[in-house]
Amino acid sequence: MMNENEILELAGTEGFRAALTVPQNVPVNGKFRVYCEENRCGKYGTNYSCPPDCGPVESLHQKLLAEDRVLVVQTIWDIAGYKDKETVQHAKMEHNKAVLRLLAKMKEKGLTGFCSGYNGCPLCDPCRRVLNQPCLHPEQRISCMSAYCIDVQRLAEDCGMEFAWAEDKLYLFGIIAFHEENSRSCCSGKVEQVWNVDPARTALIIIDMEKAFVEPEGGHCIAMAKATVPACNRAAEEARAAGIPVFWVKRIYRQDGSDVEFTRYPVWDAAGRPLGPDSTGANSIEEPEGLVRRPEDYVIIKPRWSAFFQTELDLILRRKHIDTVILTGTTTPNCVRTTCYDAIALDYKTVILEQCCSSNTQEIQQANMEDMERVGAVIVRDWPEPSKKAAGGGGCISESAESMQ
Repeated sequence: MMNENEILELAGTEGFRAALTVPQNVPVNGKFRVYCEENRCGKYGTNYSCPPDCGPVESLHQKLLAEDRVLVVQTIWDIAGYKDKETVQHAKMEHNKAVLRLLAKMKEKGLTGFCSGYNGCPLCDPCRRVLNQPCLHPEQRISCMSAYCIDVQRLAEDCGMEFAWAEDKLYLFGIIAFHEENSRSCCSGKVEQVWNVDPARTALIIIDMEKAFVEPEGGHCIAMAKATVPACNRAAEEARAAGIPVFWVKRIYRQDGSDVEFTRYPVWDAAGRPLGPDSTGANSIEEPEGLVRRPEDYVIIKPRWSAFFQTELDLILRRKHIDTVILTGTTTPNCVRTTCYDAIALDYKTVILEQCCSSNTQEIQQANMEDMERVGAVIVRDWPEPSKKAAGGGGCISESAESMQ
């Protein structure tokens, strides 16, 4: 593990002045999102890293709070005034590229996370959002500080870093929020170990990742769901590559609401009756942008919270000789949790991919992960990078306990 001085020295190799803090000390103020909504950088609605595609402020803040530490970085540029737009734009672009390089260096040292900079992601020109195509780099794209609503001036002051609005100087900041790779699960801090699964006996289950649950305008929107789309899509891609079947579990209500839970009916009716077969837009049953379902994948329609309750899921899994399920999707306290408990009750080895699951708050997420771990589920942070897989283990993922042996 790198110590504080080593992390700061590594930041210096990219020309940064840097300081370390914790996520709870990063000042967030929702008023800064207006800078994005006013489209001051010209990327609103045209770049996957920018609003509204990057998700609401609440989900981005919860993403930040889920990390262990935050590296605050700064570059200072000579400019001929803010009207020198070409120089200012070049500085911001180079600043972002340096942040991404530093994030890659930290990953090589065993520290993984995400970063934020200025003016949106610079990786593709134009962004695939403009072309209505999936993002090419969902794990690398960099949202700006305004999208995260970070009060940069306060952050700089709290970290003892220089901040000023000057005619001849441009002060640029960024953050890298990170944790030590393979060092913990979200709830117990157990050391993650390599677990070799048999792809022929394992299934990936993606629960309720539909627009009505994921999109900010959706009738049943879960605050943190939008931010999990890239991780869920990567898990699906990695599963298929390993020969692991992918199951999409969806909620589809009758248009007249005759099959809606009586506890949910008033909310469902008031929200415009989402998740019907004819629902459109943000209330539809479609997968959100960036989440791709393939023709070879399975689709299971469930009438209640659990993916097993009155569905053919258990029948198909047993017919395919599956004994291990990997759970992802939303919401963690409801549909993921009930599916987890039913899976364990049916004697399936059960794994939860933490960064592929979502709740309305980090506190809810944490408490439910802890509860599921206590009953025997294995909580892992994310599907591992291909380079982290054990030699010859096409179906390797990381495990946080030895309970799967």
